[in-house]
Amino acid sequence: MKNKLTNKFLPISISLDKIRNHRHIEIPIKLMVGKRYFEYTISFVIEKYMLVVAALFLGMVALYGSWGETQNTYIKNLWVQIGQETPFELWEMDEKSIMTSASASIFPSSNQNEESATMELVKLTSSNLKDEKSLKEDTKNGLPIFVHSVADYDNLASLAKSENMMEEFMIQKQIRITKALIENKVSRLDQLNDSILLVMNRDISRMFMEMVLKNLGAPAHVLTYFADTIHLRKIETALMEQVKYNVPVSIKLAQSALETAYGSRVIHNNYFGIKDKNRTGEKTITTEYFTAEEASMNQDIILTQKPFIKKGNVLYECKVQDYFTQYGSAWQSFRGHSEFLSTHKRYAPLFTKGKNYEDWADKIGSERTGGVGYATSPLYGELLKKIIKRYQLHLLDH
Repeated sequence: MKNKLTNKFLPISISLDKIRNHRHIEIPIKLMVGKRYFEYTISFVIEKYMLVVAALFLGMVALYGSWGETQNTYIKNLWVQIGQETPFELWEMDEKSIMTSASASIFPSSNQNEESATMELVKLTSSNLKDEKSLKEDTKNGLPIFVHSVADYDNLASLAKSENMMEEFMIQKQIRITKALIENKVSRLDQLNDSILLVMNRDISRMFMEMVLKNLGAPAHVLTYFADTIHLRKIETALMEQVKYNVPVSIKLAQSALETAYGSRVIHNNYFGIKDKNRTGEKTITTEYFTAEEASMNQDIILTQKPFIKKGNVLYECKVQDYFTQYGSAWQSFRGHSEFLSTHKRYAPLFTKGKNYEDWADKIGSERTGGVGYATSPLYGELLKKIIKRYQLHLLDH
């Protein structure tokens, strides 16, 4: 017997002799609640009809348990299926807009009339809030479901398969991590040498592509971005950087995808939109969000501006020309991002969040939304979380 108040098992003893000879049961119970001590003795005689009732009761409990497990599995699968912030179909719109947009999230093209992929995502995100109201009721279960919520899945069987593959990935990932630690007689991953880490992370990267991304029905351009081995093995590199600098893999990959529109616009190997404080090289056009006062102070770099209203707050969406860091390779950009976050006091609060990607995404965004100000967009953190959730990138965090 378990006491719900103290969360400890209570000592219960039964006299077997009395049960056999007299069908009489005595149960002494000792209980400590707070500073009070209680001691009880429950005594009763078992009659034949009581045995029949007990047998029927236990049978009903077993039957209900079996039915309940089936229902729980169905409901779990259903909510995984519908528990998206936006319907799958709208996600496809998000991704296609990124690829077809003539300008990138952080590096738009020189044509000022063309909108960046980030702004395309911003508009889609805003419209998604309206689309989420377009719900219908499942007449069988009374649960709200999205219209088109199963656009990426033929049936629940394929969804269950995807779930199982994710669980299997987590198991296999942990097996490889544990094996590496035990074989090398260390307790932390940062105690492993680079060659061993590289082999382990390359294996984890390969498994993630095969077991997770491909089973999520990721579009071709997304698979190409993450699977690319010509410019950089991005997942593998992000795993290495996570061990060395404690930047979650999910955050690094989501930022690089958002800032470059899944690699469609990469200028001077800058994958993270990090600016050059030395103001060298060529200027690049980007989008920033300023208050009226900030816009007035930055007129020397602003090309165009227009009002942007978010939750009643008026900002100005501005096309600006600014200097961005130039890197010799994609790897240098990924390393530069790690060093940029870990060496600037401004971003120190991020590293108090552990590896929780939601906390990181909420904190890394605009100062106007309570963030540390990596970006000026008030929707930056939300966009990161959408990318991470869509492609389950948080499964790589550890």
